[in-house]
Amino acid sequence: VNANNGFALTPSVVLKVKHLQDVHGLSPAAVSAVVLGSGIAALVVFPLLGRISDKGGRRTLLCSFMTVCPVGVLLFYNAPSWAYLPFYLLQMMGGFALNSLQTTFFAESFPESHRCTAQGVMMLFGVLGMSAGLAAESFVYSRVVGEATGGSHSASVSLVLLPAFVSPIVVRCCLPETAGKDLNEIAPERHEGGKGDSPSSGGEEIIDSNNGYLPGSPKQGRGAITRKSSSIVPLSV
Repeated sequence: VNANNGFALTPSVVLKVKHLQDVHGLSPAAVSAVVLGSGIAALVVFPLLGRISDKGGRRTLLCSFMTVCPVGVLLFYNAPSWAYLPFYLLQMMGGFALNSLQTTFFAESFPESHRCTAQGVMMLFGVLGMSAGLAAESFVYSRVVGEATGGSHSASVSLVLLPAFVSPIVVRCCLPETAGKDLNEIAPERHEGGKGDSPSSGGEEIIDSNNGYLPGSPKQGRGAITRKSSSIVPLSV
């Protein structure tokens, strides 16, 4: 999902300012004002989205914005010159929502002992997707639609964007809801040892505080303790 979103959305993010200047005729100062205004709005959007996702569910909200964001991008790049601003704000808010929601949601889908590793791998695939998306947009612009659009990147960005609509389907069908649930149930830790964990193979040891080491004993005393180990505990006197 990270690779797919990076592939589909990165060209629109990189070429956004160029589109505002070349197609809509905004000056650098006007572009700065638009970007600054959307950034201020993000200060309100981030905590609000976090609160809503905690109450209503992260997966549902994430899937919604995974749909809203590319729709906003399509409308922004293909809107008439007088109607671009609302769609610019829509796709910006959708992008902000994706950044905050998917980071939390995807991290919670992995066991605690593997979350940092999983985050690193997701970032790697995201960067690979971004690079591939920029290369794909460049190819589509130069070889397919460049001359027909008079130098505008709207068509090429719109074509490369289409795979983004697959991501919410994958998230909805393949990943569990995490809000309000015990993360150990959603992503339990993986216990190593396999067959060696069975009592007969020495993986499980039963220690009775009164009678000592009882390997594989079905009966335990009051002070019996069960633990996993690959070594044999000597009989205590």
